[in-house]
Amino acid sequence: MNKCNKVFQDSFGKKGTCVTACIASLLQIDFNEVPRFIDLVEGIEPYQEKANEFYRLIFSFLNDNGYAMARYHYGNKDEYLPFHSDENFFYIVCGTSKRGNDHAVIYNNGFPYHDPHGDDGFVSDPFVAEVIYKVSE
Repeated sequence: MNKCNKVFQDSFGKKGTCVTACIASLLQIDFNEVPRFIDLVEGIEPYQEKANEFYRLIFSFLNDNGYAMARYHYGNKDEYLPFHSDENFFYIVCGTSKRGNDHAVIYNNGFPYHDPHGDDGFVSDPFVAEVIYKVSE
């Protein structure tokens, strides 16, 4: 995405809505227009099934709205990804928050840009970058 609003999450911890806030930020829409994905997978076990359903819901929402998402797994936290050099390219980075939870934030040009938690703690040890893009019609 080449633009980004700064939308903040409204729930924190293991039931945090950081991904919902990141998607709203990138799509430049209101927080309430994006499903609370974490709430939709509550009670699903084991963890891998929960994660699979979480991302299935995200991909479905994006598809229904004319977008898609590509996921890039970091080999190490300093790994260079091909879109790090574009100063107008915003994307989601998932990693560990300073509070010890999985967390999603927005990066721009390889650097932290927006932390939907509001504390600007961002993430350490990023493990995946998620690029949302408009699908051609």
